[in-house]
Amino acid sequence: MYLKNITLRGFKSFGTRSSLNFQQGISVVVGPNGSGKSNVADGISWVLGEQSPKSLRGSSMGDVIFRSKKQEMGIAEVSLLFNNKDRLFNVEFEEVKITRRVYSEGGSEYFINSSPCRLMDIQEMIADSGIGKGLHVIINQGQINEIAILKPVERKLIIDEMLGLSKHKIRRKKSISRLEKVKDDIGRLDDLMEEIRRTMDPLEIEAKRAREYAVIANELKNEEISYFLSNLSGFNDSWSIFEEDHKKAKGSIRETGDRILEIEREKGDLIKNIGSRQSEYESWRKVMESFDSGTSRLSNIMALIESKKNVFSTLHNMFDLELENDRGPGQTAIEIAKRKEREVLDLSFLGKITKKMEMIEAQFKAFTSRVNEAVKGSPMSRDIENEGNIIGGQLRSILKEIQEGNTVRRSGRLKEAARESKKQLEEEKRRSRLRLKKIKDLKGLCRINLDRAKRLYEVLKKYNLISEKIKKRLYPEFERQKRLISGDQQKIEKYNRDIGDLKIKENRLDNDIYKIDLKKE
Repeated sequence: MYLKNITLRGFKSFGTRSSLNFQQGISVVVGPNGSGKSNVADGISWVLGEQSPKSLRGSSMGDVIFRSKKQEMGIAEVSLLFNNKDRLFNVEFEEVKITRRVYSEGGSEYFINSSPCRLMDIQEMIADSGIGKGLHVIINQGQINEIAILKPVERKLIIDEMLGLSKHKIRRKKSISRLEKVKDDIGRLDDLMEEIRRTMDPLEIEAKRAREYAVIANELKNEEISYFLSNLSGFNDSWSIFEEDHKKAKGSIRETGDRILEIEREKGDLIKNIGSRQSEYESWRKVMESFDSGTSRLSNIMALIESKKNVFSTLHNMFDLELENDRGPGQTAIEIAKRKEREVLDLSFLGKITKKMEMIEAQFKAFTSRVNEAVKGSPMSRDIENEGNIIGGQLRSILKEIQEGNTVRRSGRLKEAARESKKQLEEEKRRSRLRLKKIKDLKGLCRINLDRAKRLYEVLKKYNLISEKIKKRLYPEFERQKRLISGDQQKIEKYNRDIGDLKIKENRLDNDIYKIDLKKE
């Protein structure tokens, strides 16, 4: 075994990686002062486990790291490569590389063949080789003199190191330390045993109680099994009853659900029927409103005709009286003008009556159409249609006569009367002769208008009677539709109540089934 190579990097003066190779035998390292010869020896001592900075000629372990003004290393590393073919080191390698590394921030690492290890591992490996720490394999300047003046005890330590006895002393010291530790552990075990003995009595009591509890629990379990077996038949009977109740409840729930669905379907059908009946009811209601509106307007027209009929009757009587008590040509132009004004007013009234009759005819046609549409398909539809045609024909006949008479009067007699009245103002004598003729004409005109007014009044009266008759015949059907809708609404309310009751029953059955399941469990 011999040192084959030493590699330094960042150690003291070796800032860059430096490697020195050695051959077997004696090797000499020479160089001028300050070249780093002593640093090589310090590196070997440092790798072999030197822990004293003073022995390395420094104040702290950080002084071994290379420092300069230009560059400062953060790590110092030294590796020793030994030839181990003779197996002086008790390892299975022909070459053994020992490495030590230290960092500037603190901490160090050791490696054997690049594998991390402890300082103790390195010291134990080299202890039998004769190069361990304290064996003075490295003798610095002045150390020979120190050996010469050592005390006998110190010399004995060096001799023991050289003879390889120191490692045994170290092992003996470690063994004694371990033995003391074992003695301390035995003392603690004695204390622990004493503590356990103090707690043994309560634990024995608890164990006895536990054993008694186990016996009682076993007996209780056997009693429970016997009780269960004795009551098993009763449980089977109860189970059968529960199963039967469960089936009945399930059947009731199905029946209730089917009944709810059936009621929902009936309710839906009824709602559809209500929709159709509601539209039919609305049509009947509109017809009845048309009857009421037409009857009201007809009553107003009949009242107006009645008043004008009275006016014509009064005029007719006045003309008769005037013809009987003719006062001759003494009438003034003012009286004549007043009579002419009344004639014009009567003619204006006839024009209004004509317009009213036209409106009545149009309304009567629309009303007849609505009534026929409402009662279409009913037995009285034919009677209503016949009576409506008769009244419509009478209305058209009266309207035609009024229009013709009105046209004639407007085109001839009224103009002639106006011219004659002017002439009478100029020629009183001629006017007296013509006045009698005019009175007769006006009397005839009043008679004609009076007759027409009476006929119109009778027609309208008959129309009113027919309207009332139709209304009376339609009213029961209208009330029937109204009652049907009310009855359907009451049925829907009843269906809703039935559905609510059935759902309550269904929830109650669900609760019963849940209770039965709990009992079965």
